Amino acid sequence: MNSKTYKIENAMKRGTAQGFKVLAYAISKMEKDNANNGTFTCKKKELEDFYVDADSIIKRESGESIYDWMLVFNNPETGRDEAHQIITDAGYKDNELKIYFNSGLSEGLSAYQEYYSENLDKILEDEAYEDYLEISK
Repeated sequence: MNSKTYKIENAMKRGTAQGFKVLAYAISKMEKDNANNGTFTCKKKELEDFYVDADSIIKRESGESIYDWMLVFNNPETGRDEAHQIITDAGYKDNELKIYFNSGLSEGLSAYQEYYSENLDKILEDEAYEDYLEISK
């Protein structure tokens, strides 16, 4: 059985450890909705423990954005690498953040969810994030 390698990259090349921690936290806590799409919901206060300006992470004009993270993998049908946006929608309502993950990435995101869930404490404590971007499944 061949393993598939996945890599998370920041499309804008401006990702930070804090921004990555939000992404890793959200993926580790991802749940499936009624249509089997990945979602994450949390109170704003949860993010403020490790991300200073929780409001800015969903705003594209603020510099780093949660939307900038891409999942890259090799498509065996074409033999080419593909990059897809991980988060398609996000917003606050009643001081609660809701994130919607790209439904076409469920295999890759499930692999990351397992890995990030097992390593979440270490990821949140670490000042660097490069060691947590690539996995093989």
